[in-house]
Amino acid sequence: KKWYYIGGGIAAGVVLLLTLVFMSRSVEVKIDSHVWEKTVKIEAFKARAQSSWCDQMPFDATFAIHKQEVRSYNKVADGESCTMARVDKGNGTFKKEKRCSTKYKDVPVYGDKCYYRVNRWGHERDIKATGGLSQPPVWPQVFIRAGNCLGCEREAGRSETYTLNMTEVKKPDKKHSCSYSEAQWRSIPDGAVKKLKVRIVGGAKCDTLG
Repeated sequence: KKWYYIGGGIAAGVVLLLTLVFMSRSVEVKIDSHVWEKTVKIEAFKARAQSSWCDQMPFDATFAIHKQEVRSYNKVADGESCTMARVDKGNGTFKKEKRCSTKYKDVPVYGDKCYYRVNRWGHERDIKATGGLSQPPVWPQVFIRAGNCLGCEREAGRSETYTLNMTEVKKPDKKHSCSYSEAQWRSIPDGAVKKLKVRIVGGAKCDTLG
């Protein structure tokens, strides 16, 4: 009975949590500000710390340190687990029969792990430009040392966001931020009052703004 009640309590808690996550309330929000941000990701070619199994270490790696670490596990027989089963004898009676199965344990298999440095491209920094509704969105200026040399940099992608910051009219301490397309972002002025659905648990449902 104890485990029955515990299981029932856990199930009820999960149902309650899911209900709270999906339930929402409709509120009025005031648009406080518009923020746009444009980001350029920059990668650099330089020595980076990496690790792998030594038989997979790149040929151009340097300063390698070897360590013995668990690489895999082997299942090894470790005795038997036995139970008594009730077997029908076919004549209306039963007998008890011992049935056993092999138990297994995991035995670690060790291998050589190498820690080293190797020249590779990787994320180095982000260059950002930001502004509000009155500033035209423009990409930041990018100054890099291009090429394939050690220490050279390259662009690795661009992204942009257009965010509305909002406050609930009846609960000024409740703040929300949502990102939209540039066209929708521009169509709503600062100070406008809109309807928005907010989850009981988990924040605003940004696609319901209207």
